[in-house]
Amino acid sequence: MEWRASFPMYDFPWLEAAHDSLWSGIAEGLVRRGWTGVPSALTHGDDAHPLWHEQELLLSQSCGWPLVDELQGKVATIGAFEYDIASADGPTCRSQIMMRCGSSLPTPESLSAMTAAVNSLVSLSGWISLVRAFPELDGVWPGQVIVTGAHANSLAMLQAGDADLAAVDAVSIAQFSVGRPELLAGLVVVGQGPRIPCLPIIGPLSFGAEQRADVRSAIDEALSSRAGIEAAKPLLIKRFHARDYRDYEPVQAMSIRSAEGISRTHRLSAGSPGGSAGATESS
Repeated sequence: MEWRASFPMYDFPWLEAAHDSLWSGIAEGLVRRGWTGVPSALTHGDDAHPLWHEQELLLSQSCGWPLVDELQGKVATIGAFEYDIASADGPTCRSQIMMRCGSSLPTPESLSAMTAAVNSLVSLSGWISLVRAFPELDGVWPGQVIVTGAHANSLAMLQAGDADLAAVDAVSIAQFSVGRPELLAGLVVVGQGPRIPCLPIIGPLSFGAEQRADVRSAIDEALSSRAGIEAAKPLLIKRFHARDYRDYEPVQAMSIRSAEGISRTHRLSAGSPGGSAGATESS
């Protein structure tokens, strides 16, 4: 069988070459360990959700919430990257609460009059982090919510005045500052969401301890090679951490109830990165 692999969550156009270089090292490591059917190239641009469920799945990156919801009991958890960003602490980080410059800081009392922009209602870094950034709400968002389809679109809605605040994945913000700095113009960070685990690297549920160990070793080796070190720089990857499903179980306690009013829009422009926290915008 020919496997498929992807790193979809931060696979912005300006990072595809770096992801390809990193994958090349991982693939070589798996082949050295006797694996067959290892793809020579990553899958780019496809919707990540179907791939997570395919029999051909070898390796991918999902969001923390789908892992404990949509994917529970359906995939193996391999690990997570630690990123070189300010809010990182090992393989965890905090989403950033963003508003337009000059806006009044949000309070639990003022949120009912505010419109939130969120990339997805199954996004740990977006929707769930936004609601849980205000513990007083007890998991219930009092204001309006617009589902934008992507963190980049949420930022654009803030800039246009169509939304008042958003929780945006911290790695995406760091990447936008390099590849799409115009998305951050006129916006400011006013707070942070709760600490959450970084995006999980996943494989098929059929992976046993030996296969998971092979993949973890191949990732570590790739990141320590000269090519891997160079690839990791634009990807903001500091190191890889082996993780198991139990490391994500606490996320389940962050479940929230629906907002009073939710509208959906997909303001995707031709120049938008499209798609968690990154390119797929589900983190």
